[in-house]
Amino acid sequence: MQKYILNKLLELSDCFSLDDKKIPMTDIFNEGWMLRVCLDWYSQQENTSEQKLFTFTPTSIWASEAMLSSPFKRRIKSGDKLAEGTTNADGVLGDLVLSKNSKWDLSLQNKPEIFYILEAKMNSKLASGVSNVDNYNQSTRNIACMIRLLINENISLDSNIDLGFYVLAPNSKSSIFEEPLSLNFIKKELENRLFKYEEFANLSSILWKENDYNEFLSFKNTYKMWIEKIDVKFISWETIIDDIKLSDTLYAVQLENYYKRCLEENKVKSKL
Repeated sequence: MQKYILNKLLELSDCFSLDDKKIPMTDIFNEGWMLRVCLDWYSQQENTSEQKLFTFTPTSIWASEAMLSSPFKRRIKSGDKLAEGTTNADGVLGDLVLSKNSKWDLSLQNKPEIFYILEAKMNSKLASGVSNVDNYNQSTRNIACMIRLLINENISLDSNIDLGFYVLAPNSKSSIFEEPLSLNFIKKELENRLFKYEEFANLSSILWKENDYNEFLSFKNTYKMWIEKIDVKFISWETIIDDIKLSDTLYAVQLENYYKRCLEENKVKSKL
């Protein structure tokens, strides 16, 4: 019998009554755990001809709260105002290698077939910027980090790797994600981000390290082509539940009940 995270999570929630104030119920019923219990189920399914929303290869893994390095790295020890550190991805799925020493040392396996980044939402929008840069959406930022990793791992634009950036949220929230998931929107934001990052270096007479500059040029020259290879879209939690229901009705019912509680605790209006 397969063991799922959802069962353990529901057991934990049963330890607390509805009026128990020891912990906030949103610590248990939230988008982060919703994502984990969905990926946990998909990861334990056998590879068959039946098409599923998320299909794992025999070597694929998933992880939550992975940290991805940015292509806009710091070029001087202090004062590089347009640099950024790492981006926190709610979930990653694919032929990946996770370092035992660092949660953000993410790399790709040899000849990877799949690499997805997933952003989970319940009652919030995608963040519109970072501390020093406005108009640099969470969607654009994640995709930039994905491209940077692909370049750093010497993955060719001609490779057959399946790439995806997916925002998972209630169906009732779908309209707020239409613009930030548009390829034109993402390209424009990255174009502006690249220009300002390079301009700041020129105005501040920053001397690039050769390796950093070559990596930056590679990103600048190929990012638009990489974006065209990435499947970028919104997927509702309801769609995922329906997909699971096709092959595992019992789990789908448990997941649907958990999801309803997530909506209730996070005060989300839904037609479910």
